[in-house]
Amino acid sequence: QANSLSSAQVRALTTDSIVALQTEDLAALKTASFASLSTAQVAALTTDQIQGLTSGQFAAMSTLDVASGLTTSQIVAMTSNQFAGLTTAQVGALSSANLAA
Repeated sequence: QANSLSSAQVRALTTDSIVALQTEDLAALKTASFASLSTAQVAALTTDQIQGLTSGQFAAMSTLDVASGLTTSQIVAMTSNQFAGLTTAQVGALSSANLAA
């Protein structure tokens, strides 16, 4: 069902709603819908949810979402394939605090 959510519907989800999504539902979101997540929504993702995301979903995140939304614990939870999915701009935007993990 989650894969049928539009970008506007995803943007309207509260952070509590984001946390309540099952990992497989979040992973099933279309890339365009996933890209509409706000920085606060990205920050609310659990480490289990992070581990279930595709590299394409990470690449679809805005540079701001990656730099300001991802927490150190979320970055630690990323797989090497997920990290490889980040764009050059996204990696360049990560601060030393983000990478202190």
